[in-house]
Amino acid sequence: MEAQPVVGQHEKVGGIWAHHFLESTERCIPAIEKRPREPGGKIEVTFYKLDEGAPNEFAGTFYQTMMDMARMDEEMGHQMCAYVLSAINVWFPMSNTIENFMRGINWQIQILYYPSQQPKNMSMSIPVTWREILVTFAQVLLIFFKNIFDVNYTKYMLKRVQAVRSLVSCPDAHDNVLALPLERAKVIRHVLGGAFTLRKELLEYILTAKNETSVLGRMCTYLSEILSWTDMTHILFMFEELVLTSSPVLRSSEVAVEARNLDMALVSIRMISHPQYYKILAPVSDHILVDRNKFPILTEVARRLKEGKSLSAQNFRGSANVNPDTVNRLLALHRGQHKPMSKVYEKTFEFLAGRLSTSDGHWGLMNNYMDEV
Repeated sequence: MEAQPVVGQHEKVGGIWAHHFLESTERCIPAIEKRPREPGGKIEVTFYKLDEGAPNEFAGTFYQTMMDMARMDEEMGHQMCAYVLSAINVWFPMSNTIENFMRGINWQIQILYYPSQQPKNMSMSIPVTWREILVTFAQVLLIFFKNIFDVNYTKYMLKRVQAVRSLVSCPDAHDNVLALPLERAKVIRHVLGGAFTLRKELLEYILTAKNETSVLGRMCTYLSEILSWTDMTHILFMFEELVLTSSPVLRSSEVAVEARNLDMALVSIRMISHPQYYKILAPVSDHILVDRNKFPILTEVARRLKEGKSLSAQNFRGSANVNPDTVNRLLALHRGQHKPMSKVYEKTFEFLAGRLSTSDGHWGLMNNYMDEV
């Protein structure tokens, strides 16, 4: 028997109509349909969309069904990814970007609309509350941006689940709290996480929605903080500990090449509308500029200076090939001659947001900033 959608009150958040659903511990697990490979190498997938003008109360039921399909897909491959994209498209309508991405990686797309073209073998899931949906939705979004590792996935996600539950006033659940188990999350990250256009548009939706005074706004504010400086902790450490303090380390001949690399990286970061999301918004071809292998010594010096000041420094791992004697010499140089850190943190985001001018030359951006301090 198909589960009927529950009618309730609606809430408009960020231009997206959300729905408050009654909570239920029961689920109708949909039937699984395998996807064949088309002759010529194309993979056939089905992308599900809500009918234009469909009643708003169907949105949560449809989202939950797509997530259940993703959790139960036997092949755990391309169609599972299509289910996840179908679920995302409910709250962040970006079907044009999704369809272009699918075609760009040689997928043959079949588009089915709900409820007008609902397959007979698809049983719709019994919906959960809107707040419970946000808890799983936040996890799905993080999978696109964060690296997935066996050793920390469950711990990392459960920590985020706890935080989001508190933000959206959602009671603890008694069943599955992970949106997707580890192995499925790894597939999603591998297939979809490298898609520049998908990641960029998802971030744009997050940054827009975080301005709303709603539960979605609170969730997206939290995500925007989690995603800031993704894969760029080393840049942030060097900027705060060396650039903002006018450290003489940056003028040492032992790190001349690395200092030049850092100068180029900061110039590139400054050109992005939201510098803290550089690895998401910048073209992939530019990511080499902030690769930590370009500044192994400076990164280690900055990490050592951060010890005791930041919890993130405790878990940060630099290069294992750095000569400790070189690092110790540079630390002594810094600690013996650096300027006080007066008001430097007030200028951090002003600088990275691009409101300071730059000049040409080896020390362009750094020297210009130092003149302003």
